[in-house]
Amino acid sequence: MFFPLPLILAGPQSGDGESQRITLRNSCQAQRKGRIIMAEKRTVETREKKGFTVSDLILVAVLIAAGTVLKLVAGSVINFFGMKPNFIIAAYCLAILLVRLKLYEAAIIGLLTGAVCQFLTGTPYINFISELLGAVCTCIMIRLPIRTGKLDLTPMCS
Repeated sequence: MFFPLPLILAGPQSGDGESQRITLRNSCQAQRKGRIIMAEKRTVETREKKGFTVSDLILVAVLIAAGTVLKLVAGSVINFFGMKPNFIIAAYCLAILLVRLKLYEAAIIGLLTGAVCQFLTGTPYINFISELLGAVCTCIMIRLPIRTGKLDLTPMCS
């Protein structure tokens, strides 16, 4: 069943200074005063991302900085049975999910995050290893297809 959609063209089309009402016949045709006007077909261009761009670097830096500030400020306030949340881990996991980093790029982000965590904790050098493994595991988990039969669990992990 066809329901014509009214479309208002703005601006003077016939010289009388008023906008004209036309009716869409399908997705690419419109009729106005007996003439058929062909609408231009929409095209979507995609660019393939090559490497780690500057905007990706800025996003990762802002997320890690926000995680650091949250760990300093809110980490001491929020305390569940002696456990404090580590917002830096959430920040670099979110950065890896958003930017879709390669494995070696995620490892570098993990090492840099481990270096940032060294300023905040009293345990020396353990953060380098834990943040490196956490970043690599996050990168691997978003790359692996997780399917059981017809059920695809990949979006749930991502």
